[in-house]
Amino acid sequence: MSQSEKDQPNVLSHTVKAMRPAIQKCRDVAGGSETIKSKNTDYLPRHPKETWDNYSIRLSRPVFFNAFKRTVKGLTGLVFRRDPVLADDVPSRIEALWENIDNRNTHGSVFLKTVFEDAVEAGHVYVMVDVPQVEGELNLAQQQALNIRPYWVHYRAEDVTNLRYEYINGQLTLTQITFEITSYEGDGEFGDKEVTYYRVYKREGDVVSWEKWSKNDKGDFIKEAGDTIVGVTEIPLAVVYGEQVGPFMSKPPLEDLADQNILHYQTNSDYHHAAHIANVPLPVVTGVGEDGKDITWGPNAALILPEGATAGWMETSGSALGHTRQMLQDIESRMATLGLNMLAREKRAAETATARRIDKAEADSALGGIARSLEDAAEILLGYTAQFMKERSGGSIEINKDYEDQQLTPQEIDVWSRLVANGQISLATMWKMLEQGEWLPPDWTEEEERMNLEADMGAFQGTTSPEGATNAPEGPVGDFGTQGNASTQGA
Repeated sequence: MSQSEKDQPNVLSHTVKAMRPAIQKCRDVAGGSETIKSKNTDYLPRHPKETWDNYSIRLSRPVFFNAFKRTVKGLTGLVFRRDPVLADDVPSRIEALWENIDNRNTHGSVFLKTVFEDAVEAGHVYVMVDVPQVEGELNLAQQQALNIRPYWVHYRAEDVTNLRYEYINGQLTLTQITFEITSYEGDGEFGDKEVTYYRVYKREGDVVSWEKWSKNDKGDFIKEAGDTIVGVTEIPLAVVYGEQVGPFMSKPPLEDLADQNILHYQTNSDYHHAAHIANVPLPVVTGVGEDGKDITWGPNAALILPEGATAGWMETSGSALGHTRQMLQDIESRMATLGLNMLAREKRAAETATARRIDKAEADSALGGIARSLEDAAEILLGYTAQFMKERSGGSIEINKDYEDQQLTPQEIDVWSRLVANGQISLATMWKMLEQGEWLPPDWTEEEERMNLEADMGAFQGTTSPEGATNAPEGPVGDFGTQGNASTQGA
């Protein structure tokens, strides 16, 4: 009796199946020219009565301009123009893992950047906290010797085949999830072969377990291995959403851009095809019967025609090229707008001036929402890591949400300096602007700077001129007192 489809780990649940088309489309567009052209008629329809030879020529001609991937990269760069910062409440043992968070020598900041980019591209992404399971209790030295430590695993949205969830005491709770994993194993002396298996995580009450499923020689799926996961009472998974539309469901936030990118590719194909026709006139001979079908015509051959026959060229006027070119420019403009829309803030009915200043970091934009989702997911993952390591808490992390380039020009710095010298703003305000403009060292602190200034001022006031007069600054000196006074008012 054949195995029922519902008992096979590769069966797609309805939530997964509903998301697949949009994800695949965005993946294809992100894959660029090679991927798009390999799907031929999926993205470049064949004209009626167009032969496959002619279609192949048209398919090979246009260049695919990947505005989608450029936008994904650009938005990711805005968020990661500053690295994520682990807070002081992150335990030192967990902080030590940050240099190699996935046990593959990937820094935590680089790992999160990859996860974020994937969420922007596909709509959402999964991250698991895994740890090698061993029998018996091991002390810290034994764990370190065997490299028994938690590590984070990044799964793409399409890696999930099915999942189940329920609400327990009003809390959305994941009870089962299956990942399809493809790897390569050695085959013979030098070859390798592709192997696909399925890793299933289940939660029953407070017990979490894993299973490994694969196909046997008969084509049936069997459970090869499985065990209880010690250390957690929930499936140790977090989801980063690009645009959430339901529990464990999303849509790619840049799907509209992907559609425009495909339209641009198709229009570009028409443009180049029409340009080719317009640039290659067709020779036409009239007044010659069937016996003239082998006439040779070219720059190195003379054309001898019977009386009354004519020869000439037939070519298109090319009037449609300008219109098609304008269409391309309009599509490019829409693509640029769709990318910028990710930075547009959502407007609220009532908003105070203070709220507007707080929201300067674009926290209300679509991009800010993805950054918040990443921050929440990272803190959940830190929490699971802490549970495996028997720490009380995993601590918190800060993801950059200030996307505006605030670097100051030398002329602007000079203006700020004059404002301080004239007593129109405080030195602390100027320092804040310099820090936001990335002119100060990464390890700079206001407290240390004030101490250095006090020390310099004290040394300056203690020196004397050649005539024996004590040198002292004239007039107010920033936030540190007045002429001839080493006071530290305002420090």
